[in-house]
Amino acid sequence: METDPDAQIAKLGYDLPPVPQKAGLYKLVNVIGNRCLVSGHGPFARRNDGTFALSKGSVGESVTVAQAKDAARETAISMLASLRDELGSLRRVRRIVRTLGLVNADKSCVQYIPHIVDGFSEVMRDVFGPVGGVGTRSAVGAGTLPFNIPVEVEAEFELQPGEELAKSDGHIYQRLFGLRSVINGIGSLTSLGGSRMPPAATQAMVEASMHFVDLNSLQRECGKRIAELCRCPPGYGAFITTGSAAGLAVTTAACIAGSNPEIIHRLPRTLPSDKHLVIMDGGNDCRWSQSVMTTGAKVQFLGTLRRPMTAAQLEKELRGPNRGRHACIVFYDQVRPADQVMSLEAAVKLSKQYRVPLVVDAAAQT
Repeated sequence: METDPDAQIAKLGYDLPPVPQKAGLYKLVNVIGNRCLVSGHGPFARRNDGTFALSKGSVGESVTVAQAKDAARETAISMLASLRDELGSLRRVRRIVRTLGLVNADKSCVQYIPHIVDGFSEVMRDVFGPVGGVGTRSAVGAGTLPFNIPVEVEAEFELQPGEELAKSDGHIYQRLFGLRSVINGIGSLTSLGGSRMPPAATQAMVEASMHFVDLNSLQRECGKRIAELCRCPPGYGAFITTGSAAGLAVTTAACIAGSNPEIIHRLPRTLPSDKHLVIMDGGNDCRWSQSVMTTGAKVQFLGTLRRPMTAAQLEKELRGPNRGRHACIVFYDQVRPADQVMSLEAAVKLSKQYRVPLVVDAAAQT
């Protein structure tokens, strides 16, 4: 990226107006893959009272050539406001691809039409740089334009690939908080931000943020879709949470209460008669046990950091005095030497044998 367009706007002193109201049935900005199509925009100038108003007039009649070029600049700034509103940041723009500029001019001014549209092009060059801010262009004279505006411009932009945007200097964490990037040599780790997302995912998030839907219905439909993609057996489903900590809490609550409405509404208050004991490996990172305990569960740690839980210890607990009171076993699928960890297969076998649900936290393995 040649320049930081968001920083350039501040440096150049451009005052972005509010996103213009649509004048018909269309989208102001339409993102398709890495293409960003922007509908025709007009010029908005700031009034003395601080509000913005649409500039009007025909070039050669009530508007001079110089005023028309200023109107083209205002049109560019208005388009930047729409782009930033849709994309979140102008850093997502890689370059402008093409421009169509229409000028409301009489025959005496046709020779000035390219010069007038330069007002728009110069703003794009100054914001996105001499390479990213200059594309192909057509400048056309029009007998009239909607609302009698002097200039209207539509444009197409190419968006940054996700990888390139992530690697560019001056990322959002640095600009807003002064934080530097780190090299992730571990994988999808929560404390490093999880993982980077492909452009298709981030674009879907932006699009989804523009609409309201019933979240309970969304949960059900998304759960069905994920269960289908994971090839879950009949009777099994999926539930989306805000993260692994929430997933542990929701799953533990489900194991304690099942479908009993009295227990569901009583949690996190549990009774001795409830199945509220949760087995966890004391040899794992036990910070996440707090997510389990928020449900009212009582956690039983088997093993220590030096001597992690073994299959023999787990079976002894499952068949011991607390038999029938265990809500679930929480198992962390961590990468450790084979002689220091109980296998997932062993945990599954005991879970089935003693009919105690097994909750597998594999967040860092996804």
